[in-house]
Amino acid sequence: MQYIQSRQVSDHYVLVVKNKMIDWSPKPFKMFDVWLAIDGFKEVVKKAWDQGICSRNSFEREKIKLKELKQKLKEMEGRGVQ
Repeated sequence: MQYIQSRQVSDHYVLVVKNKMIDWSPKPFKMFDVWLAIDGFKEVVKKAWDQGICSRNSFEREKIKLKELKQKLKEMEGRGVQ
């Protein structure tokens, strides 16, 4: 991140640069472009995404959907769907 401070006396601006590493922990889902070529992939995604999830929190609903989609994709992979 970088911030430009206002000029005080000089005709130069003070530039503040910050570097902060954030550990987001393991990602719940990864997308691979090759999946788009698998027969039935889009249907699996649509079915997983259209299911009703009971949660008041929209972020929690999306997290659950991604987790279940991940499981379905692993099942597809395990069956050797190419």
